Amino acid sequence: MAASGRRRSRPPPTTARTLTSSHCSAGSRPRVADPADDLAALVGELHPDSLDTVLEAYAHARSDRPDQHLQERARLVHQMQLVRTMMSAVAAGDDDGAEEHARQLRRLDDQLAREDEEARSGGQARRAARCSRGELRHPARGWR
Repeated sequence: MAASGRRRSRPPPTTARTLTSSHCSAGSRPRVADPADDLAALVGELHPDSLDTVLEAYAHARSDRPDQHLQERARLVHQMQLVRTMMSAVAAGDDDGAEEHARQLRRLDDQLAREDEEARSGGQARRAARCSRGELRHPARGWR
């Protein structure tokens, strides 16, 4: 009981109506959020080892297993945010901001090209090792 002797009333339960009217900003739409949206900022800021730790903690905190593509989706959300930010700077006539975001996108492009090359060369090395063990046929030599 409150000090005045009156009972405090409980707040009304949150319903779709109260959620829509009180929790959404003007112009936004209620939606079911993708955790990749929340993790996108971390993808861009954290060292890969730290990001792995965060994702592992996230997976342990959930009652069901997060989908296997969460990190890739978060990375894509982060990359697309860079594009949206650059487009906003261009639309606002902010040439310096647009150029800075363009530099970030060029660095991202270089980084992704390096990662693709590493993945291709690593994949080729793994295939060659499997061929030498007789697990795969070598493309130039035919069957094992």
